[in-house]
Amino acid sequence: MENANRDDQIVASEVFAPSLSGEYINRYNALLDKLICVLPANRVSIIKKEISLLSNAEDSLDLLKYIAALNVLIDLSQQGWTFDINDNKLVLKMEIDKLSDEEKNLIIARYYENMSQKEVGDNLGMYQVEVSRQEKKILKKLRDNIAA
Repeated sequence: MENANRDDQIVASEVFAPSLSGEYINRYNALLDKLICVLPANRVSIIKKEISLLSNAEDSLDLLKYIAALNVLIDLSQQGWTFDINDNKLVLKMEIDKLSDEEKNLIIARYYENMSQKEVGDNLGMYQVEVSRQEKKILKKLRDNIAA
């Protein structure tokens, strides 16, 4: 994960490249092509539709890996990550343009530096439970900004 310039409103970005094989590589690439053509707010519904289309597919490890990758994308979007598609690669970004400095520091520590809530609390002079509440509030704020 690379740390982006704070002035750019992106705290972190990462290429999402699930380890897929066979027909699911082709399905994933076709899904990326669809995602490019829709508004960002509609991307999760496109991913959910792709999952529903697989309900009658024959169970296999490759199918399960593909469905798991799609569910990870949905979960990440619900945590405030946004998707961009560049050069046929799906790039996840955490935007923080409307967060205070304290909120930015908390998100950077939790999601970029992979600190536990206790570690973040120790660094920011907060109890773990305060970090948990703040994190939940911040993620809701990010989700609301994405949905707007």
